[in-house]
Amino acid sequence: MTRKDAITREKMIEILTPEGYNLKEFRGNGGKTKHVVICDKGHEYECCYENFQRGYICKLCFIKTEKDMIELLSPENFKLKEFRGNGVRTKHLIECPNKHQYEVSYNSFQQRHRCGFCAEKISFRRRRNKIIC
Repeated sequence: MTRKDAITREKMIEILTPEGYNLKEFRGNGGKTKHVVICDKGHEYECCYENFQRGYICKLCFIKTEKDMIELLSPENFKLKEFRGNGVRTKHLIECPNKHQYEVSYNSFQQRHRCGFCAEKISFRRRRNKIIC
């Protein structure tokens, strides 16, 4: 990074302000230097200039709750059997419409990962009937 490309306090404030974020502590002029930032909901966390530009937001704001998980599952008739804590990567026990129970995280379900038992049955039927997708 050349001197003219250095991250200044003003440059950091310039990218944070439109998102409602505030700079609490500026720790240096490198693009990967972590600064203390306060999000629009008041959470304090560390973030570098490059990551914020890429869209990384406050990790606490990104946490998903039991209510969020139920709202994600309900439209497809999946049921939450056991909620195991907040977080997008925490695996929860859910039940598919065919009563199979398996573990899946919020992120995985959102990315269309569904019941492996049902998927195996569908795959087996396709092979048996020589249907190629």
